[in-house]
Amino acid sequence: MYVDDLPRTHDARFLAVFLVAFVAVLAAVYALGYAVAGDKVPTGTKVSGVDIGGMTRAHAARVLEHRLAPGLTRPVTVTVAGHQATLSPAKAGFALDVNATLDSVMDGSDWNPSHMLKVIEGGGHVDAVYSSDPEALAAALAPLAANAESHPVSSTVVVRGGRPVIRAGHPGHRVDVAAARDELIGALRDGDASVSLKLIPVPPPIGVSEVDAFVAKTLRPALSRAVVVSVSGRPLTVTPVEFGPALRIEQSDGRLRLGVFPGDLFRRTRGILRSAPGRPQDARIAFRAGRPVVVPGRAGRQVNIADWAKAVLTAATVSRDRRASAKVSVVSPAFTTADARALDIKAQIGAGSAHTDKSLSSILRAAARNIDATVVLPGATFSYLRSSGGTGPSTVRSPLADVTAAAATRARMKILERPAGPSSGHDLQFRNSSDFPVYVRALVISRPRGPATVEVQLWSAGG
Repeated sequence: MYVDDLPRTHDARFLAVFLVAFVAVLAAVYALGYAVAGDKVPTGTKVSGVDIGGMTRAHAARVLEHRLAPGLTRPVTVTVAGHQATLSPAKAGFALDVNATLDSVMDGSDWNPSHMLKVIEGGGHVDAVYSSDPEALAAALAPLAANAESHPVSSTVVVRGGRPVIRAGHPGHRVDVAAARDELIGALRDGDASVSLKLIPVPPPIGVSEVDAFVAKTLRPALSRAVVVSVSGRPLTVTPVEFGPALRIEQSDGRLRLGVFPGDLFRRTRGILRSAPGRPQDARIAFRAGRPVVVPGRAGRQVNIADWAKAVLTAATVSRDRRASAKVSVVSPAFTTADARALDIKAQIGAGSAHTDKSLSSILRAAARNIDATVVLPGATFSYLRSSGGTGPSTVRSPLADVTAAAATRARMKILERPAGPSSGHDLQFRNSSDFPVYVRALVISRPRGPATVEVQLWSAGG
């Protein structure tokens, strides 16, 4: 039995002995490697020029802190597009990461075979590892960026004379904080006292190509021809020359949209809206046989500014036949019959008149229309320039201003400033020092022959 089993028993024992011996040898080699390498830095290792070869990890950490950390407090001059600023790397969020640096140098932990092999082979030159805080760096660069950076400007389009006019934008430029981080870390490693940064372009939110597409697809069709808006059943035609300048080109999320400025459109088309039927009529003071009478006002149908703008925009951009209807509302007059009667205008308190060259009659008539029906409340001040709305011959140099001053003087109003010199900066003003509203009546009378007559009358409740 023993002889027959000898080969099998011998093989099993030999294998067991071999494995035990192999493990023992491996452990001995590993222990020897640790004894030789341990937590030592590979011989010949230099970190950013600092020799730490053969030192323990703890010793090397102290040496690196002592030699490299002071570099974080040395100022570095940063130049961007001709602008300079000096900053402290430490205050800009940079710090020496000793642990990460030694991890890189030692290639693993003390028991790592790779580290043991690295110690045996020897080290070389490596760069120190620095950490950074992007927010702190951006804050440190902010004053420099404020001078060097430029904002992008989007391309836009405006309407002039019913035609689109494109204004090309341009890109902006900003400081690349990520690139600045790399440059400053390089300066810390190399001991440089200055770095130069480059600006990177920032494209505008809306470029010329987007504007071109918007003009072709949206704006030009909107301006292609007149629109017709129905108000109280009457079609009112509005041409692109009239509504075009009031169009608003809005920018949002990098896209252009077409809108309208309601107030601007209303001012440009006020004359068109006056032809709409059934409009409310303000009460007014009329003169019959030289005496003032109240002409009653009346309620009427009127489209408000917002609804008018909506209808015009709809006709120009949505409706295929370029037609739309504007919503109207029944409104009371702005100046009611009761308002007119409350003025109690019944007696003339002052007047002035003068002859003038007929060549000036048309200009003076326009100024007189603006002044006519002006109401000056008790304690309020009348301004000729503001009321007439004109310059040149219709300013304080004109006969109309002279007769206004004469009428105010005869009405015992306090003249604040008389016409003086050729400058339109002078103004004729008078204060209503009475207890009643004063109504100003102004007119220019032209005759087939001879000079024109300029006349101003002041009316009130008292004589």
